[in-house]
Amino acid sequence: MADKHSRVAPILLAGGGLAALGAVYLASRRSAEVAAAAEQAVAAGGRIKVRLTGYWPFAAKTEVERRMEGGAKDRKGKPLFTLEQHLAGRAPYVSVAGDDAVWPYGQRILFNEWPNATFRVVDTGGNFRGANKVYRVLGHEPLDICVDSSKTKLPKTTTARILAGDNFAGGRAVATANLRDQVISGVEEGRTTADREALARAIESELHNRTREEAFCAAWAMRNRADDLGVTVAELLAPGRRYGLPNETGGYASTRRAPTQRARHIADEVLDAPRREDPTGGAIEFWVPSQQDDLHRLGEIYRMALRRGDVARAVKFAPFAEYGTADDVRAQFAEDQLEVIGAVGAVELLGRMCA
Repeated sequence: MADKHSRVAPILLAGGGLAALGAVYLASRRSAEVAAAAEQAVAAGGRIKVRLTGYWPFAAKTEVERRMEGGAKDRKGKPLFTLEQHLAGRAPYVSVAGDDAVWPYGQRILFNEWPNATFRVVDTGGNFRGANKVYRVLGHEPLDICVDSSKTKLPKTTTARILAGDNFAGGRAVATANLRDQVISGVEEGRTTADREALARAIESELHNRTREEAFCAAWAMRNRADDLGVTVAELLAPGRRYGLPNETGGYASTRRAPTQRARHIADEVLDAPRREDPTGGAIEFWVPSQQDDLHRLGEIYRMALRRGDVARAVKFAPFAEYGTADDVRAQFAEDQLEVIGAVGAVELLGRMCA
């Protein structure tokens, strides 16, 4: 069996290289199509294909989420306005994040889904710029809609009508030429090498002692969590391209350990799969209850050492001081509107509570 796999491996690697070249060609062609469509939209009042995601700066609870959502001000330091505020008549427009090399500040666009609403591109972020732009669906320019919370549902893909000259930048034209020849990684979901590295490191760091099935399903939950937040896998797990413990990097999980080949294979398999193959049923969180109680017991050793004045022992077990019991974590999940939707081995998978 081992010999058979070793002989097949070089063929698979070569095939992967050809697939990557094909993806680059397809990405280049699609970006040119987007630019041409944008030029036509500006000239003739037509429409451009867009991929919509949502961001919710006012609902961010943790420091990690606050960094992901980018704060409550736009790229010029003006207040952001959510879709819900505008539809309720409490804001002059809906704030949108996009490529600031393409969209003049305040550029107005319209969507069929909200015929009476005004959307203006006033914000931006690393995922929207130049060579780092993340095309989650090739051929659809990415735009991020400011909303009240993650519960707001948006269409994945749609079309936008550009109102030429209607912006806060003195009527400056939309720079459609900057839509051409972007570097786009991946085909279906814009997965990058940074996503693969971060997920592989998280698998190795958090799940190295778990079965392959447990690690595979937990990795899917991490992928789904990133999609739920509207960020890349790399941003969720290793913001700022920093690897380490979550409290050191602001990440969602530990990425301290360098990945093994096993971890890389699992990460690639999860990131390359279409969403319909998700075995978790849409889980966005995972944990191991028995491991949580083990960590809490180590925290008890720390607290006991403090009471006894055993400084050396307290220092040794200080990293475990903040771990609660499994019941504490379950209560927090309930508060966050998460419920167990499945389990694989010792790993529990959680998803959003049904309304």
